Amino acid sequence: MYFPYFRGRMYELLALKELVADGKLSNSIIPIIEPIKLTSTFNNLLTTFDAADHKLAIVYNPEVGDLSDSSDGIELMDNNCVIPSILVNKSAISTVAALKSQGIQEKDILAVLNKRDFIETYQTLFDTDSPKYTIASKDRQILRKAKSPKVLFDDKFSKREKNADYLKEDDEFFSEDHLYYSEEGFEGFGDYSIIGNEYNEGGFAPRAVAIHIVYFAKNNELRIHHFVSDSNFDISDVAGKFNEAVLKLQKWYSSQSEIQLTYALQLLLNHAEEGTYPGLPTIKKLSMMHHMELIGKYLGGSKKG
Repeated sequence: MYFPYFRGRMYELLALKELVADGKLSNSIIPIIEPIKLTSTFNNLLTTFDAADHKLAIVYNPEVGDLSDSSDGIELMDNNCVIPSILVNKSAISTVAALKSQGIQEKDILAVLNKRDFIETYQTLFDTDSPKYTIASKDRQILRKAKSPKVLFDDKFSKREKNADYLKEDDEFFSEDHLYYSEEGFEGFGDYSIIGNEYNEGGFAPRAVAIHIVYFAKNNELRIHHFVSDSNFDISDVAGKFNEAVLKLQKWYSSQSEIQLTYALQLLLNHAEEGTYPGLPTIKKLSMMHHMELIGKYLGGSKKG
């Protein structure tokens, strides 16, 4: 199983909603959302997942965003699709107590264990019953203490300071966890997709536009290719910069006979063909959608096109 982790930004929620609504999100994928705010888009996402009977995990003690100092998220529990989830941190014990007051037991909870300092808290909370899943960071001590069923989790995206920096190494290794997680005793694997762990409240006009596309190499490891604009001298003409980047994607795809086509990748190629610009958030949305659909096909037995 695959557990991608998102912070609940608008384009992330829309990516998930679109995949589920179109039947393109595999049941082997359980997204984890650490909500940054309660919005109509977030509520619509829950409704869409519930209608599709597709599970997703919601973190009830977020560390970033508007809800990081609030317990309002507890009210979100009334939805059959939601797996109640916690970050194992200083608020974990009180959050679990609040969940238990609503009839949720430890065995129903997904626990994200990514800090060594809170291993003891984790052991206290789940002394008797194991959590439904433990999302365990790729840290020797954490992996040793995490209870099964556990999920191998790591930040696979090599974030650069500037988009133009991806030009220096435009193709690189991404992950091979999907190849070995089962034989290593894990229920699944997870990552931050093509976004990375870093969280920023706002965006800014970039000098360069980058499109990040994951793909399977011949040995079935996941690699990522970065398609970057060339006219990166200032922040003007973002649409033109996107066109430069997406034309590189089009040329690359046409030269690769084994790259699996997904719905989102086709939409990006359509923009190259038609010379249209969807906006920066949509570029990220489509890259995420491609990644999740690709992993879903792999887990379903279709490794390549």
